[in-house]
Amino acid sequence: HGTHVAGIIAGENNNIGMIGIAYNTEIIPYKAAYTYYDRDDYGNLTGNIENTFVDNNIIKLAFDDAYSRDAIAINNSYGYTADDYINASYWLTDKTGVESFLGADFIQTIRKAKDNDTVIVWAAGNDGYSQPDIFSGLPLVYTEMKDYFITVIAVNNSGKLDTITYPDGT
Repeated sequence: HGTHVAGIIAGENNNIGMIGIAYNTEIIPYKAAYTYYDRDDYGNLTGNIENTFVDNNIIKLAFDDAYSRDAIAINNSYGYTADDYINASYWLTDKTGVESFLGADFIQTIRKAKDNDTVIVWAAGNDGYSQPDIFSGLPLVYTEMKDYFITVIAVNNSGKLDTITYPDGT
């Protein structure tokens, strides 16, 4: 998904295929999630995803590096598993809960965006859960983040909230 979005943003203006909306943009890729694939009884990869692991420490390091490179926007499209989402929505009630779940240092890293004139973009999610994602829902708890934080949702052909997206009120 991140590669797809990067192509929409920075696709070259070279008369081949589409042109990105900001074709002179430099993309700085980071890998923040790791996917583990299921194996059959013989140890062969089945192609089925067993688990995807998101590491907040790696995300924090990537954000800090992006800030040091004067990134004007940081686009994020990843999250937790279904059980984590259910638990995460519980933590979105106050700052203490969020910091217990994500870590206070992680929140401070996100807050640095304001001082660096960086816009944070986060996908709301597309599994149709009824609760907000803890990442895209951060401005619900940290209202000052609304000045530099964009949550991206999915809409249907009628421009209405699609059933696959998370309703997060941001």
